[in-house]
Amino acid sequence: MGITVLHVTHDQEEALVLSDRIAIFNRGRIEQLDNPKGIYDHPKTEFVADFIGEANIFRGVVGRDGETISVKGDGWHLLGPAHCKEALAPESRAALVIRPDKLVLVPVNSPIASGTQRIIGRVRQVVYLGGTLKYEVEALNQAIYARSKSDASSFQATPGEDVGVEWRTEHGVVVPAN
Repeated sequence: MGITVLHVTHDQEEALVLSDRIAIFNRGRIEQLDNPKGIYDHPKTEFVADFIGEANIFRGVVGRDGETISVKGDGWHLLGPAHCKEALAPESRAALVIRPDKLVLVPVNSPIASGTQRIIGRVRQVVYLGGTLKYEVEALNQAIYARSKSDASSFQATPGEDVGVEWRTEHGVVVPAN
């Protein structure tokens, strides 16, 4: 058709469904202009990550070891994916962002697969949402949210249980902290 339409909304789901390109504004300035997948999977700032969808945000400082980038906090050190290594200076404030749908709960003593990171936490709450379960896990002094299938194919934890929370390193995004 060749028609340009500007649609203003605060409904993130609506924006992701209706748009070919999305502009995220913060204080009158564009924070990110991208397609819906780029906005959701590769936010450029902590504001964008937090604004669109749910996000687990681990705030700390940038660490570097050769080509490896990481975010270090109080008593923890998490690796970032290779595609996030530019533009963040060592010791600058940063945030590692991981979406709940990229996290997997596993038994604490199960083996860790290559390319995977794990933190240990305690399940605070489990919410049944039909085909999925939404978990709230206390780890690294914050609430972490994960989603999994509610069928027998997924490990299912109960409130009060200690669990491993895993993700593939490439599923995280390191961004400048707010």
